[in-house]
Order: sequence, then structure tokens, then C-alpha cells
Amino acid sequence: DILGNMAVPAGSSVVRTLNIDQGTTQFDRTVYFTSELSSDEVVDAYRALLPRLGWKVIYVGSGAQQSGQGTEVLAKRGSGDGYYWEVGTVVSPTTPAGITPFSVELFELPDNN
Repeated sequence: DILGNMAVPAGSSVVRTLNIDQGTTQFDRTVYFTSELSSDEVVDAYRALLPRLGWKVIYVGSGAQQSGQGTEVLAKRGSGDGYYWEVGTVVSPTTPAGITPFSVELFELPDNN
């Protein structure tokens, strides 16, 4: 009930994926994308999509933790097995070529969260 409640803006292309947990700890994966939407349009898409998919947006602001640039949208959701999950989308500024890079990290929170 978590992966099935994720989405990316139409027309987004996968650049690469990163398996942070490597199957040894709680789930933590990042997927890097590009879009022809502007950075503001990608941020607006996540601000609208996540609540419709059952996520509670808990932060929208500077993505400085990742790259020092861009905007982060952070949301939290409980799953049917009692665990909580967070998704963080970091949207970089649109390039002069009209491409917007962004990443989506999905991770399961430790039991004490």
C-alpha cells in the first residue's frame, strides 16, 4: 500500500536508481528523474499528487540538505502493517535546455518514529 500510492509527473524519464538499504536495513531507495516541466510545475505536481494518494505533506521548502539548490517536498504516510514511511522529492532548478532534474527518495521509518 506504499509503492502503489506513488506517482511521478507524466512524461518523466528515469535517469538512475539508488538502492541505499541494499536489503540489509529498512527500505530506502532513490530514483532520479528528468522532466520537461518547469521546476515549479514539478513541485506543484507533488504538492497536489501526494495528498490525493494518502500522503501528508509535512514540508515544502529549500532542498539545501541535498544539493544546496532546489525545492524539497517531504511527506509521511502510515502503511497497513503499522509502519510509517516518508517520501522526499528534491526538485532542482530547470536547466537552460528546459529540463528539470528531480529525485524521489522513499524510505521506511524506524520503529520508534
